[in-house]
Amino acid sequence: MTVAYPVFSFQNPLDLYDFSASETSGSWIISNNGVMGGVSRSQLSFSSTGTILFQGSVSFDFGGGFTSVRSVFETVDAGNYNGLLIMVKGDGKTYQLRVRHQKQFDEVAFFQTF
Repeated sequence: MTVAYPVFSFQNPLDLYDFSASETSGSWIISNNGVMGGVSRSQLSFSSTGTILFQGSVSFDFGGGFTSVRSVFETVDAGNYNGLLIMVKGDGKTYQLRVRHQKQFDEVAFFQTF
């Protein structure tokens, strides 16, 4: 099966993060289902090549079932942009990207599974 993807022009992209910068590591937060009594575990590591590795194990024991990594960044005027590009190397499982227009993690989120 051939899948057609839309073609976007990235003439003036805005990089939200430079994952090779040492100060970036402090702006990411791990949140697992331990906040609800679960026992899932995850970790995040940064490489000098500008990538991050998120890994762990999800457990459905004790009301659990998720691991996540979050970050808050300064407000971005996205009015001149028409998309969001992320590059991910996955393991065949389903993941979800959530983007919020407020800094609170419990606000409404736009999401896309991949």
